[in-house]
Amino acid sequence: MATALGLARHGLKDVVLMGPAPKPLPMDRNTYHPRVYAISAASEAFLVELGVWSLMNQERITRVQAMEIKGDKFGALYLRSWQAAQNALTWIMESGEIERVLRQALKVYGVTWIEEELQSYSQHTGTTAGGKTVQADLWVAADGAKSSLREFAGLAYKETSYDAVGVVGHLTAEFSHQACAFQWFRPEGVLGILPMPDTDDGHQVSMVWSLKTAYANALLEMPHERQAEELAESLGKAMRGRLGRMTLRSPLRGFPLTLATSPMIGDNWRWSVMPRTGCTRLPGRA
Repeated sequence: MATALGLARHGLKDVVLMGPAPKPLPMDRNTYHPRVYAISAASEAFLVELGVWSLMNQERITRVQAMEIKGDKFGALYLRSWQAAQNALTWIMESGEIERVLRQALKVYGVTWIEEELQSYSQHTGTTAGGKTVQADLWVAADGAKSSLREFAGLAYKETSYDAVGVVGHLTAEFSHQACAFQWFRPEGVLGILPMPDTDDGHQVSMVWSLKTAYANALLEMPHERQAEELAESLGKAMRGRLGRMTLRSPLRGFPLTLATSPMIGDNWRWSVMPRTGCTRLPGRA
């Protein structure tokens, strides 16, 4: 959506989006989307340029002003935004809120959205599952790790499992996060705690814990009450009580973590792919 909006704002004609459109989920002040992003300064500037940053509900965005990183054998690193003369290191926001304002802006710019899956592609021509045909000089594969456009275009692809699952969920913390993000490098996996707006239940944070597949699956399959107890105990040990007792306030979800590589024609690059989150271009041979 951001790419399509950027192209339309720069005057390209007949910009078309293809694929199922996200369905907006109404959220009250105590309910938040399960997927959240840490938006860098560059991404914030991009959203400002697209004209959508100011459209987002600022009460649902958390400015991160500090970060604590704890390694093994008690190593530690502390980052503060004022050290770089910035008012924030990053911003935490919901994917659903970004999707909401992007879709609103796309309607303003009259971008066509064909809500059908791509069925075939050849020589700059694509056909949808419903039989619609689209011709374009530029095609952008923004359809996730399992990209059908990449497959139809014949690009090689290799996926390697990390034998880990990203377990995510929102929690209520006993103590305030004070606009600080946290990360612990643990034997069982890397734990990240992101600050979020407070709710009526107390101080809210979002957890991303990269756990070994066996333990992650066992945790995800537990009944909710047992799951909450197990998670509170495990977080207490991992965080050493940094934010006090942690109480699960949303369903836990798990996303398998993989490394995907795809050599590009005339260009040797490696793509590190996370499920449904797109790609990051990294220098190096595939």
